[in-house]
Amino acid sequence: VVTISTSSIKATVQPLDDSSHIDQYKITVKDNDKTKSCVVDAKTEPLECTFEGLSAGTKYTVVACSWNAAGQICSDSVESFGWTKPNAPASVTVTPSSNTSMDVSVKAPADPAGIGRYEVTVVGVELIKSCTIPQGNELECRVEGLQSATGYTVTVSACVNGVDPAVCSENVTASGWTKP
Repeated sequence: VVTISTSSIKATVQPLDDSSHIDQYKITVKDNDKTKSCVVDAKTEPLECTFEGLSAGTKYTVVACSWNAAGQICSDSVESFGWTKPNAPASVTVTPSSNTSMDVSVKAPADPAGIGRYEVTVVGVELIKSCTIPQGNELECRVEGLQSATGYTVTVSACVNGVDPAVCSENVTASGWTKP
């Protein structure tokens, strides 16, 4: 299952070594009381479906089974999980803190579903300068080890916790300066 956007995921079926008796695959996405399904022909690559119209920052259960039309039988299902991207931060503000640091403040999106943290990264520096803001009331962190009286650009993305690979929103960019 691959994250595509805040409202879509793509599910791909990995066929068995001997799939000659399989006619189709049925792929279903479930979230609480909602389900969406698609059917793909087992003889046509790629064996995938894109599901759209989903909710941002949400974990979805994806269930697939192989179908043999002659016997009207669906195999035991295989289950996986996938996330839609969370919504991006509503805004980002950068203010000077000292001559070697800046404070980055984030305003959460109107729908913060699934957001566990915000990842802040300074763009264009040789050694990566970053900080992480946990979801909560104080959405601010300090980026340190910067040059005096220098302008910097930062990117901030909202991310889901405990997911590997990371599932994060689109970046929001802001600029600011360190003190002289």
